Amino acid sequence: MSSIDGGDADESEEGGAEEKPPHADRDSKGRFAPGNSGSPGRPKGSLSRTTIEAQKRLAEAGGSKVVAMALKLAAQGEPAVVTALLKHILPRQRAALTPFLLPAGELTEAGLRSAATDVLRLVAEGEMTAAEGREAMAMIEQARSIVLADELAKRVDAVVARGGAVEGGEPMAGPEGEP
Repeated sequence: MSSIDGGDADESEEGGAEEKPPHADRDSKGRFAPGNSGSPGRPKGSLSRTTIEAQKRLAEAGGSKVVAMALKLAAQGEPAVVTALLKHILPRQRAALTPFLLPAGELTEAGLRSAATDVLRLVAEGEMTAAEGREAMAMIEQARSIVLADELAKRVDAVVARGGAVEGGEPMAGPEGEP
């Protein structure tokens, strides 16, 4: 039978104690490590019990009549009602990213440098907001990391293909193939 309180041992079928495997998110005493509560929390966008209860009460109290009255007032041009309805009906608008030039074909470090320059120019000219520029530069930097990692892998493969690296940690060959 397993322990509900999260103790260090479970009783096995023979009645003996069995140790639990250690978890990376816990300390040696089985407590959660600092910065890790052990719970992911409520999912983003989920409703609290209070909100669900309020919705039930509104529905029971003739919520459809309230909505109908609000729609009637909005149709008559009541600005406060129109604003309140639109705020809750329409999704929050997110800014669209202003397009910037990426080099055609395979991405290279030089091409990404050119794209970064294009973004800086768009921000400087006011065609792209600073926030959009930061987002675009972050994407360019992520792409640059991938490009640099690929270039490094190709260079390592070339050195290995020339016989420059030997298993066992021996030094790599020099330019003439000498150690």
